[in-house]
Amino acid sequence: MQEREALWLAINKTDEECKMSVSSISHYQAKLEHVKGIISKYKLQIEKSKEENLKLQQGLNNVLLAKLENELCQVILPNRCPVSYTHLRAHETGRNLVCRLLLEKKKKKKK
Repeated sequence: MQEREALWLAINKTDEECKMSVSSISHYQAKLEHVKGIISKYKLQIEKSKEENLKLQQGLNNVLLAKLENELCQVILPNRCPVSYTHLRAHETGRNLVCRLLLEKKKKKKK
């Protein structure tokens, strides 16, 4: 009889442990899903940051290239300095205007 009771207690105890294990597994699965959500959010932020850094880097490269052009121009042509496109347009003559418009028209046809 004692063996039977001991066996019954062992079965009941094992059943309770199994229920607790299932509950624990569900609890940890929920935590795991929450952690996955957090990781996913940070991955998106990292990708966005990478894109922004790339744009900043490209802008910085353009600035550095412009400075390099300026310095090279000062070495090669010491008494001349680069001017902006707007400055060139301000001094555009009628003949230059026709040439520029023809070039722009040619570019549009290629596209």
